[in-house]
Amino acid sequence: LAGKTVGVTGVPSDDAVLDTVLRSGGVDPSDVHRVTIGFNAVADLAAGKVDAATAFWNAEGVELQQRDIPVQEFRVDQFGAPRYPELVVATTPGRCALARKLAAALDNGYRRMGSQPQAALDDLLEQVPDLDRGSQVAQLQALLQGHAFSLGGKFTSRLIGVPAMSWVKWATDSGVISRGSSAQVASGLAENVCR
Repeated sequence: LAGKTVGVTGVPSDDAVLDTVLRSGGVDPSDVHRVTIGFNAVADLAAGKVDAATAFWNAEGVELQQRDIPVQEFRVDQFGAPRYPELVVATTPGRCALARKLAAALDNGYRRMGSQPQAALDDLLEQVPDLDRGSQVAQLQALLQGHAFSLGGKFTSRLIGVPAMSWVKWATDSGVISRGSSAQVASGLAENVCR
């Protein structure tokens, strides 16, 4: 990717992901031309506006493959970052009751998806009827085949223990969270403050 144009959404974690992949491949992050493209990875890659883009392998990656656009995926967990479920929920101690409710709802949804993926997909399509069924089936299959919801061979919707601490270290080292807050985040993960 050295010397190439790479699109990022503008979300801070995109820069961290891109930098992690580049450094792992021996490329200095300053050796790529980084442009903010918002959430237009598929259109911009298809049109040749960018040579690469940060995106979700299970969404944009699937869509690009469905359009017969050649794809080379660089999944961040294969290039130096810990595997994580790409959704990190954080709160202040005063909001723990709300955080517990959200976590319980997420756990319920992930469990249903893990045990009854077709029923979970049907639920999604019922709630958002404008989604393309074929695309959503392909994305779900990519998630299931990629073991996206497993860690150490077990189905999970949460990072706890060592995986959580690995994420905090990566997120701090890459600037996703500040060094000052990382100790609080790590402490909260270790102590499970809101449990």
